[in-house]
Amino acid sequence: MKLCRAHDVTIIEDDVYALAATAGAPPLAMLAPERTFYVNGLSKTLSPGLRIGVLAPPPGLVEQAETVLRATALMVSPLSCVVMEQWLADGIAAVVTASIRVEAARRRSLAASVLGEAMVHPSRDGFHVWLPMTRARAEQVTLAAAATGIAVTPPGAIATAPDRVESGIRLCLGGPPLADLARALGMLAKMLARPEGHSPHVSG
Repeated sequence: MKLCRAHDVTIIEDDVYALAATAGAPPLAMLAPERTFYVNGLSKTLSPGLRIGVLAPPPGLVEQAETVLRATALMVSPLSCVVMEQWLADGIAAVVTASIRVEAARRRSLAASVLGEAMVHPSRDGFHVWLPMTRARAEQVTLAAAATGIAVTPPGAIATAPDRVESGIRLCLGGPPLADLARALGMLAKMLARPEGHSPHVSG
C-alpha cells in the first residue's frame, strides 16, 4: 500500500472468485479505500445464471464510476435481482454458498494430496491453486498437459511481466467430475516430477 500511495497508483481488486469472507489478509479495499476499486459478483461463486456484479469505487470516485457504468454497461436483469432477493431472504444463498465452499475444500484437499509441494496452498476459499515454476517450465508443462487432454491456464494469460523468469500455472479444480480431476492431477504430478529441462510428456 505504501508503494501505491507513493506513486499514486489506482488499485483494481478483482475478487469474483472469492466464495465468502475468510480468515487471512483483509481485502485491499479495506487497506487502501481511497484508491481501490473492488469488483465482485455472483455468477462465479453462487450461480452462473445470476449475472449480477458489484463495483465498490473509492469514496471520492463514486459519481465518476456511475457515469462510466451507465455509458458502458447493460442493465442487470430484473429477474436475476428478484431471484437473488428471494434467495437472500429465505436462506438459499447461504446454503448454496456453504455447499460450494465444502466442495471447493474437498477439491483443494485432493489436489494437495496429489501434487504435494508442487502446489501453493491457498489461504482463501476457491477453486484455483497455483503451481509455481519458471516461465519456460510452465509453458512446457502447459503444452504437455494439452497433449493429454488436460487444459490449464497458460503462463502468458496471467503474466504481468512477460520477461520475468519466475512464473507458474494457475490450475482450476472446479470443472471436471471428481474422478476425472483425480486422474488429471495424477498425470500432472508425473509431469512435474520430471527434472526441468526434460520433456514432461506422459503417455497413456
